[in-house]
Amino acid sequence: DSDDYISSDCISKLAAPLTEGNCDIVIGKYTILGSNIKFPTLKLGNKKLTCNDDILGAYVRDEWYMMAWNKLCNLSFIKSHSLYFKEGLIHEDDLWSFQYACWAQSLISVDVSTYYYCAREDSIMGASAKMSSIKNHSLVLKYMINFLDSNHLIHPLYCGHLRNKYQIVRNFLVKSVSDGIRLDQDFLDTFRYVSTRLDADKGAKD
Repeated sequence: DSDDYISSDCISKLAAPLTEGNCDIVIGKYTILGSNIKFPTLKLGNKKLTCNDDILGAYVRDEWYMMAWNKLCNLSFIKSHSLYFKEGLIHEDDLWSFQYACWAQSLISVDVSTYYYCAREDSIMGASAKMSSIKNHSLVLKYMINFLDSNHLIHPLYCGHLRNKYQIVRNFLVKSVSDGIRLDQDFLDTFRYVSTRLDADKGAKD
């Protein structure tokens, strides 16, 4: 982000653990400037995770944040799994980090702030921006489901994570309807698709 900045030793701090061997992703802490709003944080301390179950579990428990910045990523790993941002999607970090968590076999957490996030209090979203945001969250859910399908990925943590995100979208939809806000057809179609798929997956497991 244009207002943010990294510490002068950011790269060296994040790269230091790699002297002991390669890794799929290295994540550092960050500091929030200009706001008291709570943001996702890095809760792992100084740690190396070497199993996908641990990495995915830490992700769905919000122990490492989904924002794409302040991470060193293995280029070969990105290319081998085609981990590229979805063009034209708001909250593309959310989709990308989920996909990364689904594939990663090694993660290093560095318990030092190397990134400074400048939050703007005047960036609080109005009704129109909130609607756009929630539409994109619904699309992110759809893309997550399609990603799992196309790669034949099955894990109990996937469904739990998707259902939690779905509930946020559903709560917003219910409130919008009660407030008399008109919802466009594309959003409703996407929401119904996600709802049907998650209900089908739940029924298959019951």
